[in-house]
Amino acid sequence: MRSSTARCTCPTWATDAARRREAGVPEEVAFESKGALAQGMLQRALASVLKPSWVVGDEVYGRDGPLR
Repeated sequence: MRSSTARCTCPTWATDAARRREAGVPEEVAFESKGALAQGMLQRALASVLKPSWVVGDEVYGRDGPLR
């Protein structure tokens, strides 16, 4: 079951207003790294009724020091 979703934009899209409009990316969505997105999802999950006993992620997340 998916507990949270986040929108991921690449850095070049974050500053391209025309491309963002065409893709329907709201102005308030800013670029965040995958690690930052994961940290936000985990914080929201832990602040809710969800209390995961474990979390999985691929090697991209494993290389993120603050996330580990």
